Amino acid sequence: MVGLFVGLLVALAVYSSFRFVDAQRRAQVSGIGALETGIGGLFAIQHDVKASGIGVVLNGQTVCPTMNIYKGGTVANGTAIAPVVITAGGEDEDSDSITIAYSGSVLANNGIPLIAGMPAATSVLKTANVRGIAVNDFLVVANPADNLPCTLMQATGTSASGFGYDIAHATTSTWNPSSPGAAFANAPAYPAGSLVYNIGQITFNWVTYRVTGGNLEAVNLITNEVDVVANNVALLKAWYGTSNGTTSQIEQWVPATDAWANPLDAAHVTTIRAIRIAAVARSQHPEKPSVVGGECDVTTVAPTSWPGGPALDLSGNSNWRCYRYRVLTLVIPLKNVIFGVSGS
Repeated sequence: MVGLFVGLLVALAVYSSFRFVDAQRRAQVSGIGALETGIGGLFAIQHDVKASGIGVVLNGQTVCPTMNIYKGGTVANGTAIAPVVITAGGEDEDSDSITIAYSGSVLANNGIPLIAGMPAATSVLKTANVRGIAVNDFLVVANPADNLPCTLMQATGTSASGFGYDIAHATTSTWNPSSPGAAFANAPAYPAGSLVYNIGQITFNWVTYRVTGGNLEAVNLITNEVDVVANNVALLKAWYGTSNGTTSQIEQWVPATDAWANPLDAAHVTTIRAIRIAAVARSQHPEKPSVVGGECDVTTVAPTSWPGGPALDLSGNSNWRCYRYRVLTLVIPLKNVIFGVSGS
């Protein structure tokens, strides 16, 4: 009897130890999983934000306040565009979304001027040189001086003409509408002095990061393709870091509300120097309550972002207390905007 009693005590001790070790293991695995999820998601956003602005801003000023894009149908019709735009969620429990625009080639920062105006929106682009523009390269045509919308085109041919070159953008490409006037509300016949930006074989990048159903998604706004970047992301919040518009120094951090709500005017766009992000990553599996039959209590207090930053309200999920969370914050400079600012 004594031996049986001792054996039961040992078994109970082993079982208790096993439960404790397993709980610690699950806590560590959940925490690491949430951390890896958050890092992966922020890395994807950081990659695009660092490239933002190529072919969109020049010398710190907006080249393309709006954009015309056609791909077998109208994609953007004088749509406001900026290197980075944050759209605030309606409530604290709603995620913000981040839209990023940039060209895929560094050549897009070196515009080629038109030496003659276009008689019509379908006319060839007349330039003094082509600087490597080849058939099937994508072009962004802009005229910042007249505040005209930029137009994304695809080159279908180049030929010497007089003292310069003609760059054709015929309707043999699905990126070039047969009737720009029907495709766009404002289809400019760009005047002489307008700029042609070569972005090569890579199309214009225009992507929105959003949280849907616990997944961080990247939405290609040109093709409407949706890619899941990271799973188990509970919340995404972002603020602008703004300057006085003439220097690279950040003077304040502001949410994308009120005067900073989307869409932004050019005056606001040219003062943005960085964005600050808080991503809340969640453990993959819920954990049991500490009291059998009780309410979940693995997380009892919602996490915080940064001092003075946005509130992180997880109550949109009624079972939010059943999960573990990691909050990752990151400041990402808009380097292509900053490098174009002449001030210090």
